[in-house]
Amino acid sequence: MSEELDEFGNFLNAFPANRLLLGRAHNEGFLIEGLILYANLVDGLLRIALILKSQIDNKNSYIDKKLISQSNKEYIAEREVYKISLSLKIINETLYTKINKLYDFRNSVVHRFFLTSLEYKHLPEHLIKYENIYEELYQIVYSLEALLQLLRSLL
Repeated sequence: MSEELDEFGNFLNAFPANRLLLGRAHNEGFLIEGLILYANLVDGLLRIALILKSQIDNKNSYIDKKLISQSNKEYIAEREVYKISLSLKIINETLYTKINKLYDFRNSVVHRFFLTSLEYKHLPEHLIKYENIYEELYQIVYSLEALLQLLRSLL
């Protein structure tokens, strides 16, 4: 198995692990952990969408390592993934704005919790927003996968 496929396999395996951890965070009331896990899921789904969109547009099975790994200095950060997803019309401006606002909130919690007026009670409403975005992105990825399968069956 090639190194790229191993990295892609590891990338894909992170999704169910992330959802399991998210379930545990929800059950135990670990809201900050849940917030971070949701941000990871959104990022991961957009990366999958970018890979699928590229494969559809280019009619190939290429996987850009910069989307699935940060093992070297060449990688694409979260905010850039959001911008690229918008520019390729994977997401619309409204969804792009929602994702960025939630990521700003996530950064406030992670990096500036003591420096803001944030309280733990502010987290649940943001977790609900993240779940809604997760569901929307899941449907986008599902649609792209279906289109790619259809195109491959026609070739």
